Amino acid sequence: MSFPIHPSAICTSDDSISIGRQNYCWRKNNISWGSKLSFLFHTGLLADIKITVFDNRSTKSFEAHQLLLIISSEVFEEMLLKRDENGFIRPILELKIPETNPVIFGLFLKFLYCKSLETENMPKVLEVIRLAKRFLIYDCEEYCIEFIKKEVNHTNCFDIYYFAQSYDLEVLLNMCTKKIQTEVKDILSEKNFGMLGVNNILTILEQRVLDVRETDLFLLVKKWLEFKEVKEGKEWRRNAQKDVLKNFCFLNMTPHEFIDGPGSAGFLTEREFNGILSAIARDRLFPFPEGFKTTCREVIGELNLMTACFKGKTPFEYTIFTVTNCAVFLTVDHDLNITGVQFFCRVGKDGEKYKESVVMRLMDCENNESFYWKIMEEAKFIGFVESSKKFNINFKQPMSLAHGKRYSLTIQMNDPYPYPTVDLLDVSMKSNGVTFYFSQYPKLSSLLPICTIQFQFV
Repeated sequence: MSFPIHPSAICTSDDSISIGRQNYCWRKNNISWGSKLSFLFHTGLLADIKITVFDNRSTKSFEAHQLLLIISSEVFEEMLLKRDENGFIRPILELKIPETNPVIFGLFLKFLYCKSLETENMPKVLEVIRLAKRFLIYDCEEYCIEFIKKEVNHTNCFDIYYFAQSYDLEVLLNMCTKKIQTEVKDILSEKNFGMLGVNNILTILEQRVLDVRETDLFLLVKKWLEFKEVKEGKEWRRNAQKDVLKNFCFLNMTPHEFIDGPGSAGFLTEREFNGILSAIARDRLFPFPEGFKTTCREVIGELNLMTACFKGKTPFEYTIFTVTNCAVFLTVDHDLNITGVQFFCRVGKDGEKYKESVVMRLMDCENNESFYWKIMEEAKFIGFVESSKKFNINFKQPMSLAHGKRYSLTIQMNDPYPYPTVDLLDVSMKSNGVTFYFSQYPKLSSLLPICTIQFQFV
């Protein structure tokens, strides 16, 4: 088989290199190995095989060099170095590759020669990865992955996530997972509602960790369902609700949050509502509805004292206790910054407002002698809140905690009233990969009226 010689390969200079009857200067003009291969790709010079690629839409033939194909891929080696019944390698002049897009194969073939892609089109790059996987071209796969990593955004992260799942691309899968988990509120903003489908929502809800509380997550998904109903109709919404509802972690919510949110939305049957509320309240009066999640979800940068993994106390109960002064020692196994604490409001009639006054102190208690303990930050809250709800106290700036070092969290309530509290005496719990250990503070109760601790990684 012979291929035509490209005119650009012919040299008329005195320092040309003679091969056969033609004079060539391409070796001299293309000094590096990469530029030589690029020249061979673009001219077809010395090509010794034709590759015919076709799908159900089009067919195209490419000139290539068997040696380069064999060096690049063991799959090509197996295709090109087939032996006959006598053990001899039969020369192959044409290779046919079916069910392959010729445009994508052209990009793929050029990469074998030039180590670059002539496209910034994300779908095309993903298709090139398919070929790289198929023919075991590892550097092509890595090149495409590096390109995609720079292009992941809200509009394409789900497509890349599903693709990465299908082709076991751990780097891309982890990257898309992190984007979904950390940017879920942006993804679920109204401007993106039109491009989100049920599968995308289910992918969000299957995440073990999200940067949004379950009550807010429910409201965002509820808005999405209402938006889609306008276009898709009520029947579509009813079917979508069935798939979506069972993937919420309702056990993350307090009884009031569940009643005010999912309970008032009209999505749940009476049996489902009673069963979930009974599980949240832990009164076990009604059976938990079949198919609904019985697990809790972690919130990024938040330790939820009611849903965290406690050692020796599962499930963790809260106790109604009259609080005045209380405190615990605190140790963490990772360096982090604490930004604030969420408190339970006092027990009372729903919607009843009262004036709350709280002082919260974070102290460095590394030294065994209390004389040397230092107040790191004192934060106060004075304002009107509603009974049986929650309020936040934030530090003026993030407070740094070093791993293994002992600190204390002390709370002083202005008046003695009953609050929901958690007993943190000798309790260890984990959130976002960080283990928190609480222990007895001298002479003060370990029953604290707090529900979450917010933190950031250093």
